[in-house]
Amino acid sequence: MEEQPRDAENTTRAFFKEYMVNRNVEATLDWLMDDVQWIGTGKGEYSCGKEQVLKALDQEFSLDPDAYQIIWEDIKESRLTSDCAVMQGRLTVVRILSDGKNFAMGVRVTSTCVRTAKGFKVASIHASVPADFQEEGEFFPLSFAESVSEEYARRMGRSALELLGKTIPGGMLGTYFEPGFPLYYVNDRMLDCLGYTYEEFSQDSQGMVGNCIHPQDRERVYGVVRDAFGKVRDYGVRYRIRKKNGRYIHVYETGNFAQAEDGRDICLSVVRDISAEVEAEERLKQENREKERQASRYDQLFQSVLCGIMQWKPLDRERVVFKNANRESIRILGYEPEEFWSHGVWQWKELIAEADYQMKLDQLDNLEKAGDSMNFQYRVRQKDGTSCWILGKLEMVEDGDGELIAQSVFLDIDIRKRTEHQNQQLK
Repeated sequence: MEEQPRDAENTTRAFFKEYMVNRNVEATLDWLMDDVQWIGTGKGEYSCGKEQVLKALDQEFSLDPDAYQIIWEDIKESRLTSDCAVMQGRLTVVRILSDGKNFAMGVRVTSTCVRTAKGFKVASIHASVPADFQEEGEFFPLSFAESVSEEYARRMGRSALELLGKTIPGGMLGTYFEPGFPLYYVNDRMLDCLGYTYEEFSQDSQGMVGNCIHPQDRERVYGVVRDAFGKVRDYGVRYRIRKKNGRYIHVYETGNFAQAEDGRDICLSVVRDISAEVEAEERLKQENREKERQASRYDQLFQSVLCGIMQWKPLDRERVVFKNANRESIRILGYEPEEFWSHGVWQWKELIAEADYQMKLDQLDNLEKAGDSMNFQYRVRQKDGTSCWILGKLEMVEDGDGELIAQSVFLDIDIRKRTEHQNQQLK
């Protein structure tokens, strides 16, 4: 039997080579009729024409210029007339991705080719994928281009997660949202953080991530995740997890929910090792507790000494506000602590006996900067209007905030002064 011409096969092969392998727009169009039709597999049929094909190819090649590999199988050709033939076959399109792995998809192709003055050209193409993959109204090459894009997106997503995992102390963890948190996924970074291989982690945890969570933290973790599943979906929880050496580290887990391939609910999370932060927090707490103890001891000493101690800030020449004053200084002025502190801003006339008022103000005018000091002996004015002699020293200092204040330390010498006065009168 005389061998039949393979015009439809040769034309279709040449078309797909320029289109999928060489990615050449002009050479691809040269194999098409001006009124070429690309027919979808859904309810609608689409007659594209060469102008629409040109726009689609320009857009596709600009987004995806790289070459594919193509493999033909089971090609059959039917000769309708001497000028028209139909080819049917299975085409496998392969793309080698940047990670060295292959993405492949099988396509069923039916093409109709007709003879022109320049040889056979493609008049129509019907390309489809298996029913589970095909979407309504799609026609080749859009369905395949979208599939490759989706595969890229999935792999890029995984790459992005891995990159994220490399930037944080910790890793990524996936568990089924079921009692005990059965293990769904754990990445190498998380295993390295805990000191395990995958087999060791699976064996030690008995396949349950909950077994690695500190017993005192388990119920709280379960509660946080359970509440998030029914409400906000996203969650964050802090807990302790056991390493291979038996030590526990502090981690903070940020996660949300998805569904596994079998339909079971899963928790996907980023787990960050915060042990260094927790240790720093604990050190800070200890330092604060020590400061509080020191402050308490200082306050006890401050309040128990038998001399008056005051720190105050002048508002102007005649007004003053007190920042600190111990019980003895307040007693010398004749007040109870509550009424003294509730007074707020004081006038010097309320605190200095009238006989010594002007002299005292003149002395205060000479104190301008930190380190300036003076010894004093004068009469303060008490709450009931009587006077009381004091003896002490005043110095300008900077407080913890760097603010310039006056600090005075003094003794009650009123009894001594009055005794001296009486003795002078007796003489």
